[in-house]
Amino acid sequence: MTEPNDPTSPPGAADPATSPELVSPDDARADAPSDAPSSTLQLAGGHALEVRRGPGNDTLQLLQPDGQASISIHVTPQGITLSVQGAALTLHATGALAIDAETLALRGRSGVAIESGGDAHIDLEGDLHARARQQHLTATLGNVNIKANDDVKLDGERIKLNS
Repeated sequence: MTEPNDPTSPPGAADPATSPELVSPDDARADAPSDAPSSTLQLAGGHALEVRRGPGNDTLQLLQPDGQASISIHVTPQGITLSVQGAALTLHATGALAIDAETLALRGRSGVAIESGGDAHIDLEGDLHARARQQHLTATLGNVNIKANDDVKLDGERIKLNS
């Protein structure tokens, strides 16, 4: 980052009187976990943007007023890692939203809800396993259709039909 009074600053650089304060590495967060040199840019509402350079990795963090990181971006030779922490997170897209990964794990500590105003499809090349204390399958209008290329097996203590 260039300082506003720096003669190497590009023409039209921000006026120091109106731009956020750039804090020297010595004045950066005292509780910083790394000895790597850092620069901190003070933002509105007591938030701050901290950039820490280290051997083989760099970190950008958006800090809350209490010093906790809400967004961290770690840049390493292996790639970029993004970490977001907070009370709530909402992603909103006016178009499509796609997530593509080698593996994908979703976990809700107290629940998970998947909702659609239209159809939902799960297409797998492998097996589908569903496990729960109880399972409920309800068709609100129409049939429940089960189709198998081979046998349909029902295994239970009692199999109740139309009961």
